[in-house]
This record gives sequence, C-alpha cells and structure tokens, in this order.
Amino acid sequence: MLATGINLISDVVGANAKQGAFVFGIYSLLDKFSCGIAIFVIGNASAYSKKEGEPITTDDRTFIRWTMVLVPGLACLLSSLIVLSYPIQ
Repeated sequence: MLATGINLISDVVGANAKQGAFVFGIYSLLDKFSCGIAIFVIGNASAYSKKEGEPITTDDRTFIRWTMVLVPGLACLLSSLIVLSYPIQ
C-alpha cells in the first residue's frame, strides 16, 4: 500500500516541481502522525501492555486478532475510496 500511495502522489503532482515538494512533505508528515497515533492507541490497550508473566486472556487474544485485521483493512479501504473519488482531469 505504501508504494502505491507514493506512486499515486507523483501522478497528482505532475510536472510542477514546487508543488511536489509540498505534497510529498505533507504526505510524510501526515503518515508519521497517523502511524504514531495508531501505535500509541493500540499499544496502550490492556492486551498489549501485559507485564511479563501475566496471562493473556481470551479477550486479549480476540482484541489482538481484530486489531491486526481491522486496522490495515480499514486503512486500505479508506485509501481506495479516496483514490476512486479523486477527480480525474
């Protein structure tokens, strides 16, 4: 998904080099912020913050499974919707 996103950004920018630096910079900034927020929120969940030797419950396993499936899946779906709704000129 990351490689596809970067390739699509170059299509959006086109031949305008000045606009390209701004677009790639904003893309990088938003990518870092969104990944940091997602890692912080998921990492602070009780399923991921167990101390060594603490048992992992069935609820914790279920939470881990759903976050591993839903977070990337929803990100892929959202990015696909954005790409499909982008007006082509």
